[in-house]
Amino acid sequence: QKQRVHFHEFMLDVHRRLHELKGANEPLRRVADDIVERGWLVCFDEFQVTDIADALVMKQLFEELFAAGGVVVATSNRAPCDLYANGIQRQLFLPFIPLLEARCIVHSIEESKTDYRLAIGNTSESAHIYLHEGDEVGWDEATRRLIGRPPRIVKVELKTASGRLVKAPKADLNARAAWFSFDDLCGGNTGASDFLCLAGAFDVIFLDEVPTLDMRDLNRTRRFITLIDALYEANVIVVIRAAAEPSRLFVADKSAVLDEGHGDLIGDATYLHKGARDEAFAFDRTASRIIEMGST
Repeated sequence: QKQRVHFHEFMLDVHRRLHELKGANEPLRRVADDIVERGWLVCFDEFQVTDIADALVMKQLFEELFAAGGVVVATSNRAPCDLYANGIQRQLFLPFIPLLEARCIVHSIEESKTDYRLAIGNTSESAHIYLHEGDEVGWDEATRRLIGRPPRIVKVELKTASGRLVKAPKADLNARAAWFSFDDLCGGNTGASDFLCLAGAFDVIFLDEVPTLDMRDLNRTRRFITLIDALYEANVIVVIRAAAEPSRLFVADKSAVLDEGHGDLIGDATYLHKGARDEAFAFDRTASRIIEMGST
């Protein structure tokens, strides 16, 4: 009667079902009925809206979900009133906010000083697979320990649920392992659907050349956050070689002057200064997830 799902994955599935139901009567009602049939208590991890396609269907989707008897529990970096801040055509999204506030009780945990993910992570059995740049010995040892033999490297192309191609330039299919640089996954036109595809295909992912990031590099930062979220949810083992400790990979400099070419993924530059706090909060979660995954 209950289901737990990452919000990115949930919305990708909604759009897939809407595509399948194209031309049918009341498609959102049918999608909502299917969701509730799988479990009336729907628990969302990382409830966030960054895509106009999601924003435009949100109100009707959740109206139908609540009407079908669904109950929503969610975690988010933002209060309902701040969702999709400065998003494209946000005025079309705004009617969803009072609906969410009326149907859900909002609890703020910003004042909590305890990160419960850290309480169960970093055990001796899983430690020592977060490495500093240049640590070839540790990298080779992690490969030997997790693969158990010399890797048999091939190039692989995968398909997302929507048919988009995702390339893995170095993979060992028998070991269900793949090797990527940071820019392979976070430096280009990649997103949640790509990362979910990789998380379903591989049990171990080696991620090299992770740099320190700041407010001038928001797009790569957000992709990295989304990547770790996807791998965390899928229980993928992640071996990371990075320029700093997890807690020091992202520096939220609220006074940074941002270039025009480093705009927000979903809005204009007015969001960026307010976003410094949001990104710092989100990256704190990412750092603690890396630790919980045993990668430090």
